[in-house]
Amino acid sequence: MEFSVTDIALPVKGTAAHSYPGTLTAAGAGLVIASWLEGTQADRFGVLDTATGTWRRGMGVRGLVSDARVIEERDVLLLLCSFGLVELDLSSMRPVRTLRKGLGPYKRSMETIAPGVVGISNRYGRAVTLVSTESLTILGTLRTAAPNVVVDRGGDTLLLSFESGTARAVSDGALAGKRMTIPVSPSAVVVGGRVAYVPSGVESRRPGEDHLQAPIVQRASGPIDPFESRLYPEGRVAWLDPASLRVLSVGPDLGVRRVITRTDDGLLIATTDADWTAPTSVLILDRDAERVLYRYPLSHGIASSAHVAGTTYLDSGNARDRPYITALTGNAPTPTPH
Repeated sequence: MEFSVTDIALPVKGTAAHSYPGTLTAAGAGLVIASWLEGTQADRFGVLDTATGTWRRGMGVRGLVSDARVIEERDVLLLLCSFGLVELDLSSMRPVRTLRKGLGPYKRSMETIAPGVVGISNRYGRAVTLVSTESLTILGTLRTAAPNVVVDRGGDTLLLSFESGTARAVSDGALAGKRMTIPVSPSAVVVGGRVAYVPSGVESRRPGEDHLQAPIVQRASGPIDPFESRLYPEGRVAWLDPASLRVLSVGPDLGVRRVITRTDDGLLIATTDADWTAPTSVLILDRDAERVLYRYPLSHGIASSAHVAGTTYLDSGNARDRPYITALTGNAPTPTPH
């Protein structure tokens, strides 16, 4: 298997004191959005057209961008930022309108819940805010944990929060049925009809126990409070069936701490760091996550990533002369029938 690794410089001004990228996300339509701190206080973002390799700098948006979606029928880009949800005209790269109120602080992610509806989650919240992409107005609120993965099951939509070990079904814009329990994991990725995750233990201590002693760590399922629990990934990848929520299989210990995305041909991309501030290696795993096909070491951790058209973009930049993102491109071998 052959992979090429390329550093792509961000479109920063040459006179600014640079910082590494803040966030990176795939927006659809072949676009990757990067957001970074330029100087000491200026938040900036750029749109990378992966087909041409060209950047366009955005204007008039406050705060770092945490997530993005292209609305192709209107040629606009929705940006989830620190200060609200911004609709950006892609031709002029300028904001058209902004939804600020009702979304809460520390906005983390934006997931498609239904056609024309996105769900906004906060880093420290326990609710998902539903927003119309047409009118940019709030439609309602789902009292459930922020999802890592959203799966369309035909009759309903399943919100899977592996960080809290819970899942809820959504139908017609409302929660349907009871809260369900799933395994605990720091991350998860949908690959085909399965969900890959990293089984994790949760630290548990008895009241009055000496906190200088080694904690008791046990593999956990939810529900847990993700803000009060410390996860210990086991190093292996497991597979969950989203229809039945049954664990299909658990692979060998490969040193995996997080799964971050997948390739177009169904290979899983993972990292060996549990904390993005530490150095890591990027791992390309086979289709059942039982073997490491490729390993690439990085001097920094990976806070976020985006996969578009055969290339995985990683925000492994640092504070050297020009901040950059890393592009990892490669092809998988022809799959063997089994």
